[in-house]
Amino acid sequence: MESRFQKKLMLIGAAVVVVLVVAIVVLVSQANRLIKHQLEQALGENFAVESLSLSWNRVEVNEPRFMKDGRIAAQAKRIVLKPEILDLLKPGFSISKAVLEEPTLTLEIDKSGQWVVPIVIGKKPETPSAPKAGPLSFDSIEVKDGTLFFQDHRRPEPNRVEFRKIHLSLDHVAFPLKDEPSTFAFQTQLAGHLVSGSASGSGTIHFETLAVSGKFEGQNLVFLDGGAAGPVSRVQGMSFTAASEGVAAKGLLLSDLVLIKPYLRLESDRSGKISSPLPG
Repeated sequence: MESRFQKKLMLIGAAVVVVLVVAIVVLVSQANRLIKHQLEQALGENFAVESLSLSWNRVEVNEPRFMKDGRIAAQAKRIVLKPEILDLLKPGFSISKAVLEEPTLTLEIDKSGQWVVPIVIGKKPETPSAPKAGPLSFDSIEVKDGTLFFQDHRRPEPNRVEFRKIHLSLDHVAFPLKDEPSTFAFQTQLAGHLVSGSASGSGTIHFETLAVSGKFEGQNLVFLDGGAAGPVSRVQGMSFTAASEGVAAKGLLLSDLVLIKPYLRLESDRSGKISSPLPG
């Protein structure tokens, strides 16, 4: 009797294990389907990815890229997402943490002063019966070893800056953008003839209005180092606070400026008149 009872118990236990395994497989597959659907709805048809792997409360997106006019406008080695699984059935998509590894992005301002948008998010017009994409929110975003190329075509050469080895942290970011504060902290290396050196900063930013308030520092900065005469300016160390009420205010207030060992090169013509060494 005892032997039969043990066998029945083992069979019941095995059945329970099989049921649990099947339930987990179904749950993971459904979560994977929901996450891919939410990503497609939120990021649009211009978004492509090499592969996507899913484990419990973790999604790894390998070699994601945004396309524009048939070319790669932005890409990353990997994006790790930790979604709020319990919120998957709610409208929108909530992510507790997003980590971007080795992302690359190019930003430009054209000669008319307009930003050249490198990423177009969204799908083609949907049919009236198609559900609308919900909001996308992040509790925190972390960028590791990122690269940003910035060029302002309104300026004469040199007008390009490379931000290398970017390490950035953000919290409370939502799409559509909201007029709410997000805290940030960053470190980066600068390269190029326009400016080179290292920079860091921390503070708050409102992404909807671009209002910002923070403390910024620079080390071994060199400005306009493109001619035979050497750089126009350099400084061993610099720190300041900056505040702006947003794009509508069209102004940035700098205060508490500290310069350590600054250098400025001035030029004069043959008549002795001092001229600006700045291009243009």
